[in-house]
Amino acid sequence: MEFEIKEIIYSKRKSVSMQFVDDGKLLVKAPVGMSYDEIKKIVIKHSLGLNRLLKKHLEKQKSKAELKEGQEFYFLGKIYKLKFSDKATEPDFVSEEFTVYFKPTENWREIFINFYKKQAKEYFNERLVIISKYMGVSYSKFRLSNAKTRWGTCNSKKTISLNWRLIMANPGIIDYVIVHELCHLRHPNHSRYFWNEVAKYFPDYREARKWFRDEGYLLFFLENDK
Repeated sequence: MEFEIKEIIYSKRKSVSMQFVDDGKLLVKAPVGMSYDEIKKIVIKHSLGLNRLLKKHLEKQKSKAELKEGQEFYFLGKIYKLKFSDKATEPDFVSEEFTVYFKPTENWREIFINFYKKQAKEYFNERLVIISKYMGVSYSKFRLSNAKTRWGTCNSKKTISLNWRLIMANPGIIDYVIVHELCHLRHPNHSRYFWNEVAKYFPDYREARKWFRDEGYLLFFLENDK
């Protein structure tokens, strides 16, 4: 199968990353100077893996169209099936079900996103306090992020920003992002000293980075098709 490349974004990076966007085309991030032919060869080389990713991507895109009972949602790395309730309560995860009071006229994506943001703010705050104390570092404040390309940031004012979508990932993945950003308080770069610092507090950081490359797209399944 031949994959259509929608866009190539060049930057100072060492490797090529690929992800499918809404229309099923590839968004490629590549090192400055890499030719289109070289990129096409890499795409062809990874065609089997890309086929699997495309299938998952299209399934997720299809599931966005409507809200159905039994639909799967992610929360802290677990999968919950949606169950409707006629009682006017906030969305809640109970046992293996995600129960939500729903009216057909309401914007259900907004309901879910607001719920996730609320949970994320509470959970991330708690983990930041615990992990920063363990690492012996201090940040000034925390805020939720709605970024489409970054999972977290740490700026010069020591503000930690974490993407609310991370609340869908498993706790280990969330902890990795928190450790990553807190390490920037000591090393505001991605030098070997920085990665040595990350490894000190999160030895499996390479597996976490691989998870984002392979599965990170799953955290965007609530995005609107517009």
